[in-house]
Amino acid sequence: MEALFKRLASKIRGWINYFAIASMTGHMNKVDQMLRVRVRAKFWKLWKKPSMRQKELQKLGIDQDMARRTAYWGNHYMLVAHCKCINKALSNKELKNRGLVSCAEYYRTQHSKKLQALMS
Repeated sequence: MEALFKRLASKIRGWINYFAIASMTGHMNKVDQMLRVRVRAKFWKLWKKPSMRQKELQKLGIDQDMARRTAYWGNHYMLVAHCKCINKALSNKELKNRGLVSCAEYYRTQHSKKLQALMS
């Protein structure tokens, strides 16, 4: 996942640097939200077996009962990625700590820099 996050970061930064002059805060929030959902689904795919899923969820702070119930949902990746349990375990803060770049945050910083450069 670290390699994936590094590749994503370079793509996100390059794309946003190119389009930073545009006014697209709402779109960046939507892209950011969908990206996090897809990353959560990817984690679920990596934790292939229910026992592994339960163990990983418990490592991330989910209680045993909730982790067990969620772990046996099967391969409904997008459904699970929207689940409250996964959102709590792999919160935005946790994903940021693991290296995922926020499109919306990076866009805001770059957009303000580009606007200041145009003004001067």
